[in-house]
Amino acid sequence: MPIGAPTWTFLRHHPVTVALVAAAGNVPAHLVGGVIRDRLLGLPATDLDAVVERDGLRIAERLAEVLPARLVLLGGKAFGAYRLIGPHGTLDLWDREGSTLYHDLARRDFTVNAIALDLVEGVVSDPFDGQRDLHDRVLRAVTPA
Repeated sequence: MPIGAPTWTFLRHHPVTVALVAAAGNVPAHLVGGVIRDRLLGLPATDLDAVVERDGLRIAERLAEVLPARLVLLGGKAFGAYRLIGPHGTLDLWDREGSTLYHDLARRDFTVNAIALDLVEGVVSDPFDGQRDLHDRVLRAVTPA
C-alpha cells in the first residue's frame, strides 16, 4: 500500500510543506507520523509533523516569518522541537540533531506513525511496515519497549 499520487500531490502542495522545503534548503526534511497515516487512510491532514536533519531552530524561525506563524519552543534546551501555529494549520518540527531518520522513526509509538516522506525526493521510508499494518488494520508497537 504505497503512498499514491493524490496523497503525494496534496502533501507536496500544502502551503506549510512548500514553505518548509524552501526554509530547509539543502537540509533533509521529512513529513512523519500522523499526517502520513491520516492521508493513507483518506482522512484530512490538519496538523503536520516533520523532522529535519539539523538546524531546526533556524528553519523554524524562517518558517515563522514566511508563513507567517507563531513559533513556540517545545523542547527548551533539552531537545529541538518547535511548534508553528498559523493560518494554514499547525506544524510540529523536530530537529533530529544529526541522528538518522531510522533512529527517529524507531522512537515512535506505533508502526503506523513510523512512516516518513522525503519532501524533496518523494521517497517513502517505512522500516517497520506501518503501511502494511494500516492495510491490515493492525496497531503494533514499533519496539517491544
